[in-house]
Amino acid sequence: MRSLAQHVSILDDPPSDHTAVMASDAAAARSRKRYSDLGLVRTDAKRCDPAIYCYRPYRSKRPGPRSARREFLENLLHEAKLKNVSGRLAEAAADGRGIKSELDWWDRAFAAHIACQCDQLQADYGLIDRPGAPAQVLEKQVDITKQYAAQGNRIGKAVAVYSQATTIRSQAFYEPTAGAPSGIILREALGMADLCRDTVADYDSFGDQVVHHQSLYIRTRIVVDAKEGMSSLRRDVLRMIELSLALNHDRFWIDDCRSISGYFILFGRREEALECLAYLAQLIDGLPYASIFTQTSTLLKMMAWARMSGLPWRELIAPFCRLLNEHRVVYFLNRFELEFGPLSTFINQAAIRRHLPFRFASRPATLRYFDQLFS
Repeated sequence: MRSLAQHVSILDDPPSDHTAVMASDAAAARSRKRYSDLGLVRTDAKRCDPAIYCYRPYRSKRPGPRSARREFLENLLHEAKLKNVSGRLAEAAADGRGIKSELDWWDRAFAAHIACQCDQLQADYGLIDRPGAPAQVLEKQVDITKQYAAQGNRIGKAVAVYSQATTIRSQAFYEPTAGAPSGIILREALGMADLCRDTVADYDSFGDQVVHHQSLYIRTRIVVDAKEGMSSLRRDVLRMIELSLALNHDRFWIDDCRSISGYFILFGRREEALECLAYLAQLIDGLPYASIFTQTSTLLKMMAWARMSGLPWRELIAPFCRLLNEHRVVYFLNRFELEFGPLSTFINQAAIRRHLPFRFASRPATLRYFDQLFS
């Protein structure tokens, strides 16, 4: 991976259809001001935000007996998270709503801890078949960020900010300009990714390193999507590789390969892209719980590589549609159509069931898999 990273050129910044919108320093400064802890938890200088569940953090590892009721709710939440990781977002969101209705608020810190994670399950589902979306999904993510900031949970806040970055990136594909993802919206996503990175970069716990890696992953994906602002790309990729070595889990290497292969495909580097995709396929095959979203993303990259190489690629559209019908995440549909053209020109319109609602997914499977670290 390090040898592949050396092929990432710090000079690659192709002419863009956007007008130099990826001013990352300015975007990060705005995000830091907007999402300061003080600004998140207070409506003004004197009043705290009444929407925050609890300002006292929940300590899950306190000594002493645990109530049967608490263990019951934690087990229900764990089962809902497993559904979330596997891609069954609708079931997980419904379970989250049911768990919230069962909470007893006499133990406010515990109830707030459970309620916030149930809110995240609903935000991950993120249906967009109603007016106001995707703003409603982003509003829910901001509320989750407030909860973690109020409780002084650094990693939880960073994860919530990361979730906002991924949702905003999806929005850039949902609201494209001039046949490309919106550069203005991508700049906002980059600012949130930088804020996530800066929140945890100076800490070395396992949870901090997980979020640090993912912040660099989404940052590299955003600058490749925008096709500009790549001056720091090699540094970010090398740091991701260092963190993957320290974290020692295939899920991080998968995200490294996804990120770097996207760069090589963008610049027509066939051999390097193929090597990345070969590693990626091997890693996914060896993963016991491969995310359906990771599979869809990989399939899109394989189609892009095959077309770039002049090889048959349309045979992959049918399995892509099967995956799309299973999870119905609008980002993948928009990404396909921006890159290859309307899906209806390649396959029968009925095959993708456009009458059914699509949804946003706010976080990748890697963070959902390690979710227990952040609560």
